[in-house]
Amino acid sequence: MRIQFAELPVVNGLRARKFYTRHFDYQVADDRPMLQGNEDNRWLIRDGRFR
Repeated sequence: MRIQFAELPVVNGLRARKFYTRHFDYQVADDRPMLQGNEDNRWLIRDGRFR
């Protein structure tokens, strides 16, 4: 089985990005706000390759 999409709600997007890139070696492919003008809620899309 292969997971292609997973949504992980977090309170602080920037803190979550730092955590996942530091501890799981995720490479972020795209980072953008979910709603224009709201920098707190973000979509982070990781590079699909495992390291």
